[in-house]
Formats: sequence, structure tokens, C-alpha cells
Amino acid sequence: MARFRKLAALLACAVMASTATACSDTTYSVKVGDEEVKAGVYIGFIQNELSSQLNMLYYQGITEDPFSQQVDGVPLSDYVKDYALKNTKEYIALKKQMEAEGLSLTEDQLKTVSSTANDTWDTYGALYEYEGISKESLKEIYKASLMSNALFDHYYAEDGKEPVSDEQLQTYINENFLRYKIIAIYKSSNSDEAAAAAENEQKLADRDKFLADAEGVSFEDFDEIIKAYDEYTAASSEDDSSSADESSETSSDESSDTSSEAESSSDIDDSSDAAADTDNDASSESDDTSADSEDTSSQAESDVSSEASSETSSDESSADESSEAETTSDPYENEVMLNFGQYSEEDLNNESGKLFKFISSMETGKAQGFENENGYYIVIKGDVTERTDYLGANRYSILQAMKSDDFQKLLDSWVEALNITVNEKAIKRYTPEVIYDRMNEYYEKNQA
Repeated sequence: MARFRKLAALLACAVMASTATACSDTTYSVKVGDEEVKAGVYIGFIQNELSSQLNMLYYQGITEDPFSQQVDGVPLSDYVKDYALKNTKEYIALKKQMEAEGLSLTEDQLKTVSSTANDTWDTYGALYEYEGISKESLKEIYKASLMSNALFDHYYAEDGKEPVSDEQLQTYINENFLRYKIIAIYKSSNSDEAAAAAENEQKLADRDKFLADAEGVSFEDFDEIIKAYDEYTAASSEDDSSSADESSETSSDESSDTSSEAESSSDIDDSSDAAADTDNDASSESDDTSADSEDTSSQAESDVSSEASSETSSDESSADESSEAETTSDPYENEVMLNFGQYSEEDLNNESGKLFKFISSMETGKAQGFENENGYYIVIKGDVTERTDYLGANRYSILQAMKSDDFQKLLDSWVEALNITVNEKAIKRYTPEVIYDRMNEYYEKNQA
């Protein structure tokens, strides 16, 4: 009788599957009408954000029990799950809006998607196959960002539905950007407290000396202070090296620690981490929807300070290309243009943020000193309205910064209008914990 009941249940499930309802269909994550989004796309978004969060925890020294942590007051697992579901819904909304607007990715873009997916698959394919994620899902994740860019341009480009003028963009720059030059003298990392204190005392004395030299110096002429400081640190480095060589010659029993610190005058913070974001999600088509899937991509923490230093105006200036071996010096070599307006109060609570807030409050054209836990600084603030040339070489990035919130509102409205159905069974099956465990299983089995 028990065997009969089991057989009946299986038959009932088969009938339900044939009508597309199934007993436990976890092959898709969400759907709109009859169009389903593969579970692998959802898993891929999970692994992307989970990897990012794990990296940030690692750099904070947290290497065990990650799911006991919170992100913005939300348990890590819930945060990652919500992120993945939001991005999956946005993916299908972007796809549908592309169709509604009569847009499509170009042939070159599709070739790039395939090439990137193939390259990634060559390296991580075995892992993705173990996780149950298909190469096709990987491609769809790559397409999502391209579709987002295409729709953004469709609305806000110069020939778009809601074009943004250069005058509007220049106003945005004037109201949101900081323009400044900086000398950063980072504090000692010596583990010997007494030695560190002595080193920092010297660094502070150096900062105060050059700050005094900068009194009354204009923003344009501050380059000379930077040059003098760079020459000073270079000379100090040579002196230390010479002392080390002499010491090693006179006594083989003694070793001198002569590593000097050359601080770049255009640096902002010593914690600059590169962000490597790989939306990895791949495996065979059949595995895409069946395995207890997890995926991990690497994304290092992107610190506020690295974003600032990446916006230096030296990226926009062009050298004289006409003469033989000589090039004209970059007039903006030592400048930083920072979009201060894009940072929230929370973003500005770290050491870099404190520096940026100080710069924002500064009087234009007057060098001032600043100190935080990372170092001692000399900063001079420039008049951002004078940089009318900045827009030309940075139009698109400025446009994205200016209209990103508006575009997100549009995207939210597209998601809302679709009446998306969520496959709760798939969401419960492919949890961040499951994906995390599955990834670790794979690496333990394939340590070689």
C-alpha cells in the first residue's frame, strides 16, 4: 500500500510537471507570463554579491562565520538574497524594456559577451559545472549591464528621449565636485610603539614645515610645494639607502632598517583596493537548474579613497603630441577632481570621508593642514568652476553620475509594471549559505 501511495504521488507530480506547475520546479527563479529566467542567473547574482561581501569581511579581519555578520543592519544572508532577487527582476525588466523600445544589443556587443563568457568558462568552467550554473546564464548576466547602458543612453544621451545639455552637466560639476591638490604624509606602520611615535613626530614636523612654506601660495603655484616635498623625500630616501650600505659594510652582525617612505603628493588614502567584479555564473545547460548551486566571483573592496584618486584630472588632460621627444607638462598633473556630491553621510564616516568633508569646508586658494588616523596632510582647494574643460573628456561618466538616480527610478517602475512572479521554491533552495558551502566543497575536493 505504501509503495502504491508513493507511485501515485510520483504520477501526480509528473502530471503537474506536464502542465508547467511541477512539484518542485527550481529550474527558474522568476518569470513574466510564460517567460522564465533561469535559476542560474539568480545564483550568479548571489555569488557576485556574496563574493564582494566576503572580500570586505576578509579585509576587516573576519574570516570565520560570515553569516553571523550584518550589512547595513541586515543579516548577510538576507542582504545577499535581496540583492540577487532585485538584480534578477531588473534583468528581466531591462530585457522587456529593450523589446518595448525596439532596441537590441549590437553584433559586436554580442560577440564580446560570448568571448568574455568563453574566456571565463575556460578558467572557472569546472567550478560552475559543479555549482550547476550554465554558460548561457553567465552570458545573460553579462548582457544585463550592456542592456542597462543601452537604455540609459536611449534616454539621456545627447540625442536621447530626455537629453541632458552641457550646461546642465557643467552646473552639476560646479555644485558637486571638489577640486584640490594634496600632499599626504602617511603615519608610521612600525610595530614598535616608541619607534612609531618618533617617526610620526618627524613626519608631523615635515608636514608643518611644508605647510608653513605653502602659506600665501596660490592654488596654481602649489605645484612648487609639491615638487619641493617630492625632492625632499627622494633625498631622504637616498640618504637612508647610503646609511644602510655603509652599515652593512662595517658590520655584518648589524642590520639597519632603512626603508623610507615616499608618499605621493596626489594620493588621498593608503587603503586603495582595486575592485574586480566578475559576474560569474556558468555550467552545463542541464546542470543550470538541478544542482544545489553556489557561485563565487571575486570583487575586492572598492574604497572611497580609490574612487577619489581615480578621478584625478590628469586622466583628462592631453600632452602636446607635435614635437619629437618632448611633451608639454600636464597643467593638471597634481589636481584631483572628486564628485563629493555622490557620497552619503555614511560613506563619509571613514578616514577618507573625514578628509573629503574637511576639503569641502575649506576656503578656496588657502593651504591648510589636516590629520586623521592615516596620516598628516597639506591640502589646497581650487575653484571648480574654472575647470570648464573637465566636462569635455568626462562627459559620459558625469552624465551617469548625474542621472543614475533618475534611471534607477525608471528601472524600478519597469520592474513594478511587469507583475513578476517569484519562484519561492528556487529562492529557498539556492540560498547564500548553500552557495557558500558548495563553493567550499568544490575547493576542498580540488585543492591541487
